[in-house]
Amino acid sequence: AIFAFFIGQGDNIVIGRMLSPQELGFYQLAFTLAFIPALEFSRVFGNVLFPMFAKLQNDPGMLERAFIKASRLIFAAVTPMSLGLLVVLPEFVRVFYGERWMPMVPLANILIFYGLIRSFEFIAKPLLMGIGRPKMALVTQVAQFIGMFLFIVPLTNLYGAVGTAWAVVIGGAVSIAI
Repeated sequence: AIFAFFIGQGDNIVIGRMLSPQELGFYQLAFTLAFIPALEFSRVFGNVLFPMFAKLQNDPGMLERAFIKASRLIFAAVTPMSLGLLVVLPEFVRVFYGERWMPMVPLANILIFYGLIRSFEFIAKPLLMGIGRPKMALVTQVAQFIGMFLFIVPLTNLYGAVGTAWAVVIGGAVSIAI
C-alpha cells in the first residue's frame, strides 16, 4: 500500500513541491483525462480476471491461453480508445475546458502512453494474484517506484511537468518489463 501510494501520488507531490499550483492543476487534469481509456475498460475487466486465473492456476496451458486472449481483448479496446483520445484531445480541451487549459495537452499526450502501460498491469496483477504469486506483484510495484523516483526529480528540474510525466512513464515501463 505504501508503494502504491507513492506511485499514485509521488508525481503530484513532486510537482506540488517543485513547480507551481497551476502546473499541478494542469498535470492532474491531464492525468485524469489520459487515464480514462485504461481505467474504464481495463480495471473492470481485470477484476473479472482474478477468479478466472485462480481457477486455471493448475492448468498452465489453459492459463496461458486465457491470459493471451484477455490481453488481446483489452489491448484491442484500450489502444484505439487511447489513440483516438490522442487525436481529439486538443479540440476536446479547447471546447470543454477552454483555451487556458491548453498547456495540459502535451502532458496528457505523454500520460496516455502511461495509461496503455497500466492497461497491462490491470491484466498482469490479477494473473500474479490468481496463481498465488503476490510477492511478484509487489516486486513489480517496487520496480515501478524505483524507476519513477530515479528520474522524477532530475526530469522535473529539466522539463517541468513534462519531465514528471516522462518519469511516470519510465516507472511504468520498468514495472511491465519485470
